[in-house]
Amino acid sequence: MRQFEEKVAKLPPEQLDAYTTEVGTIGESWFFDPYGNQGSHVGQVTVFLTPYNQRRENVSDIIEDLREETKGIEGFEKFYFEKQQGGPPVGKPIAVRIRGEKFSVLEEISEKIFTFLNGIKGVSDITSDYETGRGEIRIEIDQEMAAKVSLSVEDIAQSVRNAFRGGVATSIKPVKAEEEIDVRVRFPEEFRDKRVAFDKIVIPNKSGNLIPLSKVASLQEKVSMARIKHLDGKRVVDVRADVDNENITSFEANKILAEKFKDLPKDHPGYSIEFSGEQEENIKSIKSFIKAFVLALFLIFMILAANFNSLIQPLVVMLAIPFGLIGVIWAFLFHGYNLSFFMMMGIVGLSGIVVNDSIVLVEFINNLRRKGVDRRDSIVHAGQLRLRPVLLTTITTSLGLTPTAYGIWGGDPFLRPMALTIVWGLVCATVLTLVVLPCVYAIIDDFTLKVSGHATVSKRVNNNNKKPKKKKNDNNRK
Repeated sequence: MRQFEEKVAKLPPEQLDAYTTEVGTIGESWFFDPYGNQGSHVGQVTVFLTPYNQRRENVSDIIEDLREETKGIEGFEKFYFEKQQGGPPVGKPIAVRIRGEKFSVLEEISEKIFTFLNGIKGVSDITSDYETGRGEIRIEIDQEMAAKVSLSVEDIAQSVRNAFRGGVATSIKPVKAEEEIDVRVRFPEEFRDKRVAFDKIVIPNKSGNLIPLSKVASLQEKVSMARIKHLDGKRVVDVRADVDNENITSFEANKILAEKFKDLPKDHPGYSIEFSGEQEENIKSIKSFIKAFVLALFLIFMILAANFNSLIQPLVVMLAIPFGLIGVIWAFLFHGYNLSFFMMMGIVGLSGIVVNDSIVLVEFINNLRRKGVDRRDSIVHAGQLRLRPVLLTTITTSLGLTPTAYGIWGGDPFLRPMALTIVWGLVCATVLTLVVLPCVYAIIDDFTLKVSGHATVSKRVNNNNKKPKKKKNDNNRK
């Protein structure tokens, strides 16, 4: 591992913050990480970079430089680079689960997927958890011979375990001690890591006779799976890979992979592939986003309907939401961002913000029309008087989020897509609201007038213009 450390230590100070080396484990935590592993044959170097706003190179560029530097390193069966994923979503850009029964078929399918991914430009660091172990000694029991000498499989297994792990022979309790001390008996340490130790194992049968292990069992050295994972009762092998978004996105790579192996259940009955990792998390995020977005639209509509006392004018006000989505598309196109979880959450928040300008404008038009002002004059007059409040609302909100959106004086890469969504969506929605919304208001008002026979807003009756009735003079009654 020192070979890797030397390469990492050569990184410029403006890129490298610190690094740690672990031998014996890989993954964030092998016990909790489903893709982690342990053993004296594995190790990893974790590199901590300086904050992204303090360096010019991004993580992918630094990884590519290290990949070139470490090509000549020898002594490893394989090594790969893995970029820490921040969430949500979390998981590998490409993660395929192959489900089935036989490991031979799972290995065949995983090799096909491995080879196919290796041929896609932009896909790198392909790994599979179909890994063989370092070897094991299997004890094959002769059932017939064991029965003749009155030994069961449990007796043999227990004796082998006691020889290497130890068995409690007795317990002692010192004077005035609160707890007993177990006395564990097992082979000496110098024998426990040698195969010759199996020749020394004897097993007591029911009659008290000691039967050598070699008489009832034979030893076989085999290489098996390092670990076996199951999903819904079937064995699973995972194939994972990274992508560089410059050549291909995870969505495109997963789509190509799904199209290539769509006939897998027909070619291998009983076997199937499922997509997990980032793809699975993206699907969950999109479903959650749709629910949240629909709920937000419904609540906005209900509040506006109660405020305007109308079912048509809330739709006019909510036209600002699709206007804002136009700005979101432009923002992510210009900045080179892809669809993300935080961007979708930004759209939900944007939906409640962009309607503010529309409410200010439409409510002012309605008030003028209730006072008897003509519709066209109401729209023009409202646009003139409400221009400053609308612009001030947009400018203050946008300027407040601009430092977060562009990382001025420090920023958060997770919150940046959300801030960009709100800033650009709000600016675009404001411009279109001032120009398009009055036109839509007039069109819908004409349509309502033709269908129902009256405008969307009725004039308020002014009782002050009516002449008061003359009171009768009581003297005339006399």
